[in-house]
Amino acid sequence: MKISLDDNYRDRLATELFGETDRKLSHLSLSPSISQEELDLSMKGWDIEAAPIHTVMLASFLMKTHPELVFPDKVVPRLQGVLTFCRFQYLKLASDVARVMKTLEQNQIATLVIKGGAMKVYRPDFPRWMSDIDIVVPEKDFHVATDLIKQLGFDPLYRPHSIDMRTPGTNEGVIDLHHFIKTGTGSSAELNDYIFSRALPGRLFSSECLVPCREDMVFVLLVNYFDNILNKTSSENMATLFFDIKYLVDLEQSFDWEAVKDNARRTGTVERLYILGNLADDIAPGVLPTGFLEEEADKDAVSGLYRRMEYNRNVLAPLRKEIATPNLWKAIKTYRPLWKYFWLRCKLFYLKRRRI
Repeated sequence: MKISLDDNYRDRLATELFGETDRKLSHLSLSPSISQEELDLSMKGWDIEAAPIHTVMLASFLMKTHPELVFPDKVVPRLQGVLTFCRFQYLKLASDVARVMKTLEQNQIATLVIKGGAMKVYRPDFPRWMSDIDIVVPEKDFHVATDLIKQLGFDPLYRPHSIDMRTPGTNEGVIDLHHFIKTGTGSSAELNDYIFSRALPGRLFSSECLVPCREDMVFVLLVNYFDNILNKTSSENMATLFFDIKYLVDLEQSFDWEAVKDNARRTGTVERLYILGNLADDIAPGVLPTGFLEEEADKDAVSGLYRRMEYNRNVLAPLRKEIATPNLWKAIKTYRPLWKYFWLRCKLFYLKRRRI
């Protein structure tokens, strides 16, 4: 049965997440063939200097996958520069991440690389922006892995689902160490064992590692992205998400979408993935199967998620941004009054628990 959605909000969300230039570039990058005329039309009037890095990156990928096309002279240096910048960023991470991976390997701790790092394993010839590398270790090894990485000199920043290991004295992350794959619906410990059992061998920074199989990789990308748009964190790279998924699906002939659905059932994320599929139908048709999970998604749960998404993005996200300004540690160091910080934290605590 066709689910009735808040089409008005869905359309506004799609426009907010996916601008006109992203749509054009995404259409080109997902097309089996591109004409020079189509490229010229898409590039016409594009202010590349004002474009966000994720949009420029998509154009860089397009240039790399279609060397037969001639890009405008004014954009080529910027596209090549972004690729060079991402290579530099990757090399900057290399020595620190290699030490961590080698230490875990020597202590026989299985390392599952996810998200951008795993895409680098799957697609090594495509430089991509990575501020850190996300890895998952088995629950039983998490505390040992944490201690080993801390002994290497990194500063831990504790989060509910992970520990962000940072370069000492900086805010620069190196490794985001997870003990479960965050789905937004629980710790998913059972899913962790399942994904580890299906993982494939890989190599990153001269160390042996594991990467999720293609189906699990697509699932992880989708649930991570939904969490980003739900909480308005790093949700600007929807075009890159579709590019990655299309690449993984097309990498080999057989791709089991039923395995992705099974992960959604196991973790209670059917409605979340359905919403992304619904957006994909409008924005980038063909990336996800048409009507993905439509028959299984609960109408009321989908409507509730849309309401929660609008509330989180328009009410909670601005408040979190405001709290980041009167940072507690900064306030202490500068001897500023702490009342505003604690007031905003209490306000956020209340609003997060408010029923929508």
